Parts: sequence; structure tokens; C-alpha cells
Amino acid sequence: MTSRDRVLVEILAPAPLGFGLLLLSRPVALGRFLWSDPFAVFIYLFFAYAFAIVPSGIYAWLIEWSLRRNWWRRSGWLGFVGFSTILGAAAGTAIWRASEAPVYWIGAIVGFILGLWLKKSVPAPTGAPALPREVLP
Repeated sequence: MTSRDRVLVEILAPAPLGFGLLLLSRPVALGRFLWSDPFAVFIYLFFAYAFAIVPSGIYAWLIEWSLRRNWWRRSGWLGFVGFSTILGAAAGTAIWRASEAPVYWIGAIVGFILGLWLKKSVPAPTGAPALPREVLP
């Protein structure tokens, strides 16, 4: 997977994932509303993207920064997925502050899911452990 494709997933995937988790967490209230007006799904997705696009962009920038610094190779999969979960929780908290919807925990779950997926999409390290750029000739 190229860096461009990875960034697109990091920016575009959190909103529908978060919307799906929100729908699963409140199935009765949202289910009745969405069945009565199916067009409401598009309205909810629009607002999910409207509130999540800036935190998703910051998340993508920080994840790509950590990948360029080879931090994920030194920290292992648990460190990388943990970093992604913390970033997701921070993004969920930012959305919670902006929209007053209790989505901070959804951000952590979305960050965890994306961290697992991104860890599988990044090639595994080969040979010697990665060195910081300052040490390389």
C-alpha cells in the first residue's frame, strides 16, 4: 500500500467507522429514526465527516510522521497500536468538545481498529533494527 492510499484511509475511514459504532451503541433510538427516514443516514454521515475531518487529518499527519521516523519498528505492534488508540481517543475528545456528543470512547475504538489495520498494511522490518536518521551516513 502506498503512502497516499494509507493517508486516504486514515482521513476517510474514521467518520463511517465512528458512525457505525455510534449506531451500534444506540440501536433503539437511532434505529427508529433511521428507519423512519432513510435519508437521515446521509445527513449523519455528512455531519460525521464535518466534525471528524480536522481530527482525522491531524491523526493522519502524526501517524505518517511516526512511520517516516521508523518509530513503529522500534516500538513494536503494541506501541504502534497504542499510539493510534491514544490519538483516536484525543480525536474523539476533540469531537466531543465540539459537538457535545459522547464520542470520546468511539474515537479510542476507531483508533485501535485503524492501528491494527495500519500495522498490517505497513511492511514488516527486515534485517537490522532501524536507526535514527541522524546516525545514518
